[in-house]
Amino acid sequence: MHMKKLADTTLKKILEPGVAKANIYYMAIVVIIVLLSFLSPEKDLGLVGDGVFPLNEQWEVSDASESFKDVSLPYRTENGQKGNEISITRIMEEDFEDGMFLRIRASMQDIAVIAKGEIIYESKRSNGGALTFPEVSMWHLVKIPGNMENEELTIEFSTQIETFKGLVNPIYYGTEGALLKDLISRNYTGLIVGIVMLLAGIISIIISFALGKLDDRRLFYIGTFSVAAGIWTLAELRILQFVTGNRFILGGISYLMVPLMAVSLLRYFGIVFLEKYSKIIYRISVVLAVCLVLLLAFQMFGILPFISGVAYVNFLLGLIIVWLAAVIFYEAVLLRNKKVGKYGIYMGLLVVSGLMEIITFFTKDFEHMSQYSKLGFGLFLFCMLLESIRYFNSILTLNHKTKFLEEMAYKDILVEGNNRAAYERDLDLILDSPNYKIFGFVLVDINRLKQINDIYGHASGDNAIIICYQLLFKVFGNMGKCYRLSGDEFACIVKETDEEVLREAVNALNREVDREDEQQEYPFSLAVGYGFYEKGNMDERKNFSQFFHEVDQRMYGKKKRRYSDWIESEANQQSNGKSIDINSANR
Repeated sequence: MHMKKLADTTLKKILEPGVAKANIYYMAIVVIIVLLSFLSPEKDLGLVGDGVFPLNEQWEVSDASESFKDVSLPYRTENGQKGNEISITRIMEEDFEDGMFLRIRASMQDIAVIAKGEIIYESKRSNGGALTFPEVSMWHLVKIPGNMENEELTIEFSTQIETFKGLVNPIYYGTEGALLKDLISRNYTGLIVGIVMLLAGIISIIISFALGKLDDRRLFYIGTFSVAAGIWTLAELRILQFVTGNRFILGGISYLMVPLMAVSLLRYFGIVFLEKYSKIIYRISVVLAVCLVLLLAFQMFGILPFISGVAYVNFLLGLIIVWLAAVIFYEAVLLRNKKVGKYGIYMGLLVVSGLMEIITFFTKDFEHMSQYSKLGFGLFLFCMLLESIRYFNSILTLNHKTKFLEEMAYKDILVEGNNRAAYERDLDLILDSPNYKIFGFVLVDINRLKQINDIYGHASGDNAIIICYQLLFKVFGNMGKCYRLSGDEFACIVKETDEEVLREAVNALNREVDREDEQQEYPFSLAVGYGFYEKGNMDERKNFSQFFHEVDQRMYGKKKRRYSDWIESEANQQSNGKSIDINSANR
């Protein structure tokens, strides 16, 4: 009864939801900070100003066959008129201020900038080497020469990629710092979402390895999805050039993340709410993994560029999304599976944004690529991480509860040490282990515990039991483990195999007992038996049972001799006309 009450009290403290108030407190701080930032009267005290200006009107567009005047950017040549090269020209009506730059977006295109009849900037890829590295859509910052009033400015574009033939993106000018700042400010939301997804994914993967003993991979898969989605988002924001100038990363990383995101997400679904379809999901994941390898191989060996290969991957993803939608509808609506229904709502966020992204790709509206997926991915990932946190919190709470109850099952409440169940557990481990050929064993019994309880009260009896365990732990704690087997019986299993060392430890225990006896109001003494058990090839448990009996007989032999001495002492006192109490007899 006492054990159950203690366990219930401790578990209540452990499992008490004390984090709610803390969560509200931190959320309130975040809300206040955001609110004050919006209320601030001066929002732009940065070192770089906002002087970015469009240069998108009154251009003349020319290709190999014809030209068009008074064109506004962005511009795309009609399908039937596309050539590998296209140029735009305009007469500058006024001069630029000193230190001005053009910001030009080249979509997998080589460019050349010509001012005053001279090439002032040129960017062409080199095609050397056995491997074919991907084409790159990238930004170019071109410094504008002085005295450009009434001068002609020409920009030439050329590409072998069919999708981007005849395409000219908007052009802006301003100071270098202002142009870079403008790029970031246009992508604040996506940048934050991408970084958060990347960090959340890395943390999730680390935690999944830390929780490896749980044998649950959901946090790993949602983590890899989050990392892949974060990288893809940052790459599609067109600001990856701030981090690296590597052609392979700039031109290929976003395409490779597409099948990787799908594989991670499908494996996550197979664990969390589509368990009965796990075999089908595994096969689909294998197909997507093969697509990733082929996508990479075809690009690097010059068979098919990333942008063409990913069209087939997107088509396959569209079919997978339709299949997932059908499965979720069947499970949630027809079979009324509430779990699938809940995750189906989360999945809806991703499906809608994913379909919009695929439609955007096939309609070649690359200016708005990733715009639809930012919010969808962010909300979906937030929901998935929240569900994963809830799941693992429940698992950890259950494990904590189980561990606590397990500890309680092997713990003696009175002495706060190991009990008989712990003794039997550890003894089985030692008898089954090949690492222990021989070990020491000590058996201890408190002398006349019943008389102590009857004469001095049960509080004194409990105190004697506690002192006995404490003395055993003090002497043998560094040599092995101590256990309370029953009311007044204790045992120690020690690793020491030197008989002289063990005998000296027993003598040290007797000295400690004598000192304790002098300090207590009741007689305190112990009967001690000890020996060494050497394992053989026969039935270890049967052999140990015989060994235990032998040590037990030695202990009780000492106990009986001690008791006989006490009876004889009392008889001698009574024959002399005196009586003796239990305490003086012991001393």
